[in-house]
Amino acid sequence: MRLDYGLNVFDVSWGEPMRIFRCVALLVLGTSFVPSVMGEVIHESWDIVLLNGSRVGYNHSVISKVTIEGKETLVTETLGHLALKRAGQELVTNLHIHSVDTLDGRILKFTSTLSNPPSSEVVVSGRSDGTSLLVEVLAAGQSIRKTIPGVDRLKSQAYVDHYILEGKLVVDATAEFEVFDPQLAKVVTIKLTRQPPQKTTLWNDEERVLDQILLTNSGIPGAVTRIAYDSKTGQSLKTSVDLIGMQTFAVSKEEALREFDLYDQLVDTMIPLKTQASLTDAAEVAYRVVVDGEIEATMFPAGPFQKVERKSGSELLVTVRRARIPEMKVEAGSEPGAEFISPSRFIECDDPLIVELAAKAIEGVDEADQKVFALERFVRGHVNNRNLQTAMATALEVAKTRAGDCTEHAVLLAALLRAEKIPSRVAMGVVHVPSQGAFIGHMWTEAWVNGQWMPLDGTRARRGTTCEYIKLSDSALAGDGAVPGAEFLPLAYLFGRTKIELVKVTQ
Repeated sequence: MRLDYGLNVFDVSWGEPMRIFRCVALLVLGTSFVPSVMGEVIHESWDIVLLNGSRVGYNHSVISKVTIEGKETLVTETLGHLALKRAGQELVTNLHIHSVDTLDGRILKFTSTLSNPPSSEVVVSGRSDGTSLLVEVLAAGQSIRKTIPGVDRLKSQAYVDHYILEGKLVVDATAEFEVFDPQLAKVVTIKLTRQPPQKTTLWNDEERVLDQILLTNSGIPGAVTRIAYDSKTGQSLKTSVDLIGMQTFAVSKEEALREFDLYDQLVDTMIPLKTQASLTDAAEVAYRVVVDGEIEATMFPAGPFQKVERKSGSELLVTVRRARIPEMKVEAGSEPGAEFISPSRFIECDDPLIVELAAKAIEGVDEADQKVFALERFVRGHVNNRNLQTAMATALEVAKTRAGDCTEHAVLLAALLRAEKIPSRVAMGVVHVPSQGAFIGHMWTEAWVNGQWMPLDGTRARRGTTCEYIKLSDSALAGDGAVPGAEFLPLAYLFGRTKIELVKVTQ
């Protein structure tokens, strides 16, 4: 399917819900494998994964009891495979988690490898030294090490499944664990609450009355996973995360490995808005946003270029102005924190290549407000392989490969800005594409200039953003995990439940 946006087929992209899907799932996705350590298999499961009702992947997990150096341990192997399309282009990610734990779930060692062939790979590994958890994140040829004290208080991510299998949780009871989440590379709180049985529709429309557990992860606020399981065997037969439209179903090996037509994310994530008005040239545009559900207070932040008026719990009036840098410095409440100027896992602003490219981009430009536009224009030209096959590369990877979609443009521009000592962050939201008559998910960059956050877009390089952009959230991308974290949750929440109407266009 050919898409023509009147700019370039790859000027914008729809990657965000997929990234959330990968963050939220405790055991994410899987594919067939041979366990790296042989022992007594105590549980094996196959699952298929659906996103908004369409099949996108499958999961294979094995828990074994293995004697290592005279001690009984739990060894869990989970491998994953996710495949979908974005505007007709195939995007594939694979995940392999190998963990070795004590029988009561304390971490001994683990390795989590997330790959997006052929472009990138992130390896998060950790081991206990008896008192602390020693963690290393390897990505884009760089290593981040961290020490987390109090390893005895931490449970492994795999132990959550094992705990459910053991059937220790009674109705209306709650269990809470501090867990190290390899994908987020941080300690999170997992809470399990058992609820009474209820009728549940399984794969192939089979209906059973099953016990229910609600799972929350503090690293993914707002996302509640409902687990329907057989209390006699402890096996999870269905999970669902309503926030992002994700479901998993327990199936046979044959069903899990059956080929399926790839789901194209584009079709399902568009928010229609057809208009003859020129939103690109407008000075100000007012939109009516209605959501089937509650709009959280943190969504649709107000700022110098976006005014938000709440009409009800599910309706907003969002007024967007074309972004301009003020001629004089604006008196701001406070300057941006250190996280907006410092290097991070996704924004390696201190790398020699990033520093070199930034210097090249602003050669002959002295004023800060002109530097940001020079960097915006440079990113537009530097990323010359615009594709939708990259999951979420780091700025350094983009600098080297010169490939990616809106997320890659955004992180590279953020890194170049920080290399020039200009605070930066990324913004998430939707942008209107006239040729499609719809809003689509998008990421862009914001730079701190003259006392305010100035939005920039390296995919278009128009010296700032137009009234076609509606912002949902922003982030310094300061985390060390394989995936960003909860930054994309608001965007994932909107798709499939949002209407946007045009109220007024001021030229």
